[in-house]
Amino acid sequence: MVSAREKWVLDRVVSLVEPVIEDEGYTLVDVTYRREPVGWVLRAYVDREGGITVGECAQISRRIGDLIEAKNLIEQSYTLEVSSPGLDRPLKEDRDFKWALGKKVRVLKKNPEKGQRDLIGRLVHYSGDSITIDQDGEVMIVPIEEIAKASIFVEI
Repeated sequence: MVSAREKWVLDRVVSLVEPVIEDEGYTLVDVTYRREPVGWVLRAYVDREGGITVGECAQISRRIGDLIEAKNLIEQSYTLEVSSPGLDRPLKEDRDFKWALGKKVRVLKKNPEKGQRDLIGRLVHYSGDSITIDQDGEVMIVPIEEIAKASIFVEI
């Protein structure tokens, strides 16, 4: 659970850095800010079509780090990390589900139906209120409020 202070920082960081990241052709996928054993950590997950390199992450880190410092958004010391969301990219926002249309996804439901809590299938529709997954020919509609966690499914 995110505290009020953490939410305040996240909201300000996102509103400050998202336009800069998008102007450079990237997408801000997610931002987290939490206390860890090493201290406070601000993580920005950035992506673009075709993926993102370590060098690009470092460049973005310098750019947004300077912005955050210039605005003095975070009072205590913290570590800034910028990385790719990974192959199993989380799906949280409208834009994430729209981006994932046609891709294979994994959805963990809050309340299992017929003992089925974990769904894996192709995301075939997103309406804002629900998603539709084709699981080997069986089509299932899952209301957004029933989703505990969703991500791209990577087969290895």
